[in-house]
Amino acid sequence: MKSVSTIVLLVGFFCSCGFLKKDNALKMEEPSVVLVGTNWFLTSLNNKAIEIDALQPIKIKINDDNTFKGFAGCNQFWGVYKTMQTQINFSNINRTKMSCAKIKIENELTDVLRTAQGYLINGNQLQLINKQGEVIAIFQAT
Repeated sequence: MKSVSTIVLLVGFFCSCGFLKKDNALKMEEPSVVLVGTNWFLTSLNNKAIEIDALQPIKIKINDDNTFKGFAGCNQFWGVYKTMQTQINFSNINRTKMSCAKIKIENELTDVLRTAQGYLINGNQLQLINKQGEVIAIFQAT
């Protein structure tokens, strides 16, 4: 009985300090950049780290005319997007057709853009979120 009391006391302590609150799981920072007009460099795709290639970084730029464009490792890509508050929808995604070693990442990035439902800017990071609320891509601003 004494161990149950100790556990209850510890759980109460951790909850009161915010350790077990879901909203504290990820430290949120004020956005230091804006969505539109920023060059966003891919750093994570489906929970896999992506190293930024200094010569040919995988990147996206979201324009104020509801278009986007980017470079996916081998090919240029572009399309249109819509936003409403923190929701985002990418559509009409096209790309050039060169083949190279990064084609798997390109295909995965295109799929992620098609399935993105929301976004969050945390400091200088853009996080794309799917309909389950999971982060599916992280981009870093320059």
